[in-house]
Formats: sequence, structure tokens, C-alpha cells
Amino acid sequence: MKKQDEIYFWNRIITEVGLYGEKGKTPREIINEPGFPINYKRAWYLLEKWTTYNIYEYGVSLDLGWVTPEGIKNTQQARPPEVKL
Repeated sequence: MKKQDEIYFWNRIITEVGLYGEKGKTPREIINEPGFPINYKRAWYLLEKWTTYNIYEYGVSLDLGWVTPEGIKNTQQARPPEVKL
């Protein structure tokens, strides 16, 4: 993860969606929030990218997924700094 928008979105996914969606929110809800600073196409691209790294999974729709245990493990090892957009 290099760009600030990707770090921002990943931090939101980790804290608000969580492992297997345990936190109760979906990426779709985050993306559709008023004032979300990332274009929805970019957000969908990031979700798909994370799927290829096995840190994010989904069932029916890309924006209704969850973080994998590997994603949690990788985040704990190298937690990116909080970025506010």
C-alpha cells in the first residue's frame, strides 16, 4: 500500500468491517457515505487488488466482503500511519 487514499480506505475497512465482517459495517456502506473522499471506481479497484493479495475476500459482490486473517496479520506487522483525507 503506497498511496494515501489506499491507506485511508484500508484503515477504514480494518476498523469498521473487521475480520469476516465482525464489526458490522460493509465496504459498500463506507463507499456510499456522503463525503467519502475516494471515487467509487477507485474504491472498487482497491477491493479487487486486495483480493489478489488474499487480504480481502467477498462472496456475492465485491463491495460486500471482509478482511481475511492474513489481512489482519499483515496489518499488525506493518500498520500504516493514519491518514486523513
